[in-house]
Order: sequence, then C-alpha cells, then structure tokens
Amino acid sequence: MASKRVAGFSPDTNGMRFTNHFPAGIPIVNVPLPGTGRSISLGDASNGVCGGMVYAALDLFLARPRLRVPEATTPPVGGSNLMTYVAGRLIDSFALAHGAKSNVARYLRMMSTPDRDEFLIDGIGTVMGQQEWPRIKRDIDADRPSPLGLVAGGHVSRLDLSAKIDRLGHCHQVLAYGYDVDDAHRLTLHVYDPNDPGTDTSTIEIDLSHPSAPPTLVTQRISSRIAGNGTFRAFFRHDYYAPVPPPAGVSPGPA
Repeated sequence: MASKRVAGFSPDTNGMRFTNHFPAGIPIVNVPLPGTGRSISLGDASNGVCGGMVYAALDLFLARPRLRVPEATTPPVGGSNLMTYVAGRLIDSFALAHGAKSNVARYLRMMSTPDRDEFLIDGIGTVMGQQEWPRIKRDIDADRPSPLGLVAGGHVSRLDLSAKIDRLGHCHQVLAYGYDVDDAHRLTLHVYDPNDPGTDTSTIEIDLSHPSAPPTLVTQRISSRIAGNGTFRAFFRHDYYAPVPPPAGVSPGPA
C-alpha cells in the first residue's frame, strides 16, 4: 500500500466553509460595454461555482504566508468581495486564453476519448492512469493539492458539439489532497468537494491494473451531491496558473 496526504491540508480547515449552492441572479462575470459606462452580466452562480471555490482554496493554501479560508458558512452575496473573487477564479479555471490547451478544451476532448485503447489512440483508462494520475501524484508528493476536473456522463461523439456543450454544465471540480494505492493497483483519491464542505470522506476510486480496459470511477459522496446524482467517466489534472491574491477582507489572515 502506498499512501500520501498533503501536509497541513484538510477539507474542514482549508476548504471553503460554505457550500456550492447559490440563489439565482448572481452573475458570474460582468462584461463592460466600451464607451457606454454599462456592462452586461453573463452566467449565473446558481449553476455552481465549484471551480472558483477550488481555485480560491488552493490560492489561500499556497500563499506565503499561508492564509486562512473565509469564516463565512453561508454562500456570499452577489457584489461582495468574496463572491467577486470566487466567480473570477471560476473564469480563471477555464484557462480560455490557452485555446486548445485550455481546461475547457480538455473537458471536451475527454468526453470523446475512446472507452478502450484504439490504434494510435489512447483510451480513457490509459489517459487517466498513465498521463493524469502521475501528474496528480507529483503534486501530492510535493505537498501541493491537485485540482481535478471530473468529466460528466458517458462517451460523446467527437462531432456532437451541442451535446458536449450541454455536458459541460454537468462536469465538476474537486481538489485532491491525498491518495492510497493498494497492492492490486486500485487508486483512491481523497478530495475536497465544494458541494460537501468540511467532509473528509469524499473520494474517487479507480482500478489502474488494466488501463486499456474501460474504467469505472467510483465517487464516494460526490455524485450524491450533484444535481440528479450525476456520474463521471474520467478525471484529469487541471492546469492551475498563477494564484491570485484574495482581495482585502476575504481571508481572516495567516493560518
């Protein structure tokens, strides 16, 4: 058995204390209209801001000195410093400026990755076991939590763009802070789930012993807290770019 936990990280201490459930009407981003002094609102926090909560928690943990998470136990209101910060980090988590290498593009590609290895094409099990898992392991071994994207549902045709766009709204983000690999090569990732604050029993399990076969993800607690009890076919390590210092008043101070 191989095991590792990120030193100093636990969901009840370093995860946001409020849950990822917001009322309708809080925009994710306001886009200014040049020359008008006005802006239009895009997105709605009621659809979830899991990526922003994961990135904000990681920002605070990696800050030097390390910063404590906000004391708020209820979701922040629209227009507050905390809501603006979390919503901004959600947009950052998409990494849209990186084009075909963005995190959004990776969700779309993994929706269409074959269930099994094909000629010159890695299947989803090989991608997770031989490409994504080593990256996650390196993070955790270095005492750095690893942000993960969870790809919703089953396989989607590469050409079915409308289905992929719809499926994006059912994907999810969590933050891995530990792993166990048993002698049978079954991997368990321990994660902070923004939908389940303060809980240290949220996990992702996968059998790595036969990566070329169609894998099955077992998500303890995670799926039950997704609207409609959504399922996931894959995970990948999110590319996390330069942390953003939280605005004044968001963190209570050094941890």
